[in-house]
Order: sequence, then structure tokens, then C-alpha cells
Amino acid sequence: MTTTHGLKELEGFMGNDIRESTVSFTIDRKLTDKELDEVIKYCTHDVEQTMEIFIHRKEEFETHIALLKAFKLPLKYISKTKAQLSSIILKANKVNRDDEFEINIPSNLKINKYKEVVEWYKNPTNHNYDKYLEVNVSDVPHVFAWGGLHGAKENI
Repeated sequence: MTTTHGLKELEGFMGNDIRESTVSFTIDRKLTDKELDEVIKYCTHDVEQTMEIFIHRKEEFETHIALLKAFKLPLKYISKTKAQLSSIILKANKVNRDDEFEINIPSNLKINKYKEVVEWYKNPTNHNYDKYLEVNVSDVPHVFAWGGLHGAKENI
């Protein structure tokens, strides 16, 4: 619910043991006592790690529950991502876009400085991911491109 990471990946982030069981889960026979002990130890470790991760992320869970309660949504939505839950709450409608460079500039946008940046984005000849615009903003070099912008002073 709160992450796209798997259990082993989260365990690794915490610096915990991420060893897998050496016992195959496709064995077509009764496990030996040694194999059974290993599987029990492995599964117990996974449950303990799941509990530890939950404790670290309890606030995320509580926030999700609070949203479900506040907007009277069914508990089955607990598995929704934040984006999915937000779209349900906001009653958003999915819109299929055919042109990723079809840009709508709000009519009430007031730009008094750096107007060339808006014009650059509006210019169809710049509608190419290889294109970018370099502009000094408040004496700081900036690069505007299709993934966003970056600006920083050198050697500071």
C-alpha cells in the first residue's frame, strides 16, 4: 500500500538479513525435519521483518485509514496507492492524451519576468526531448527542459 518496494528490498534498506530459504517451495514431497526447521525459521523471519516495516510506516497506514474514514470509502480501498486514492476522493476522470506536448497555459497566468521561458515551452519547434533552454534566473544559471528545470550556482 505505501511502497513499490518488496519485502526483501525494504529489509535490505534497513540493513537486515535478506537471505532466501535454500528449501525450494516446489518440492513435491514431505519436507525433512531439517528442511521444515529452515522453512519455519525463514517464514518467522519474514513475519518479523513485515512487522518491523509496518512499525516504521505506521503513520502511512494511519493516514490511509483516516482518508478512508473521512471520505466514507470502503475498506477494500486500503490497497490503493496514494495517487489512486486521491483520484477517487477528488472524483477525477481519466483523460487519454494523444499529444504530450499539447500545453495549456492558464489564461490568468501573469509572468512579469523571464517571459522567454513561457514562450520557449509554447514554441512547437522546441517540442522535442532533446531541446532545452538556458536562462539566468536571479544571476543563477538555469536549464529548462521537458523533465523540469535545474538551477544552481557553480562552486558554492
